[in-house]
Amino acid sequence: MPITEILDLLGNSIEQCAVLRSVARCLEMNMAWDKAWEAVPAWLAPLRKALHFAHRTGAPAANLLRNTAILQRREHTQKVARLGAQFGTRLVLPLGACALPAFIALGVVPLIIALFPSFQ
Repeated sequence: MPITEILDLLGNSIEQCAVLRSVARCLEMNMAWDKAWEAVPAWLAPLRKALHFAHRTGAPAANLLRNTAILQRREHTQKVARLGAQFGTRLVLPLGACALPAFIALGVVPLIIALFPSFQ
């Protein structure tokens, strides 16, 4: 499929990608690639990059889009794993600040009091 048809199809199929229809129209009117993509949000940059290579070289876009999708999923998975690890380290300080005094008050202090001989 030509790039303009791909963009038009994506713009019609996905509500958040409606701006791609205008990109398709601009490219059909032989507007420069960068100028046609000016109004597109930044989150569509990987799509723009993959299709730009296909547009310049005439390479099939299907493999480029598939590889870009795989790369985006991998980056998202790595980002989620990194944020999960950060959450674990950020949770230690507040948990320690709350649990340690309670442990000392309910565990250590009664034990120390129990070790002293009772005065009668």
